[in-house]
Amino acid sequence: MNNTMGAIKWTDKNNEINIRVYSVAQDGSISEDCYIAGGPGSNWHIDPNPIFPPGTASSGSGIAAILFGTGSIHLYFLDPNGNIAEGISNDGSAWTCWTISAESDKFPASSAPEAIVWADGDNNSVLHIRLYAMNSGIKQEYCYDDGRGWQIGALLP
Repeated sequence: MNNTMGAIKWTDKNNEINIRVYSVAQDGSISEDCYIAGGPGSNWHIDPNPIFPPGTASSGSGIAAILFGTGSIHLYFLDPNGNIAEGISNDGSAWTCWTISAESDKFPASSAPEAIVWADGDNNSVLHIRLYAMNSGIKQEYCYDDGRGWQIGALLP
């Protein structure tokens, strides 16, 4: 079974814990559940409206979530056509979504993307993302490096 949920956590400038949990519904919509610790309003905020509408993700798609810094959230999932899609919200901005895999790279619904992120350079300002998805028993890597955009990476056995 795919991991149909992804989660991230960070500590904000007020030293409060923030947690976000993302899930793909059967209709292909994606929702976000939010938790902010500290202060009198510490609790979960469950928004009944999805951040992406029905049909955005493949039904039952896995979803991976990463955080860059304290506000750039990236989600990776399969769209209904079997492509890997990326959804991004920067510092609370509106969510945007696009396909990052090549049109010729179709992934089966059983493929659950996974992602990692790190930074280097001056003030850790250079973003690197590695994304992995299974296709016919082979792990396909996609690489994002600031200044180069998305590139196809290694094929791993």
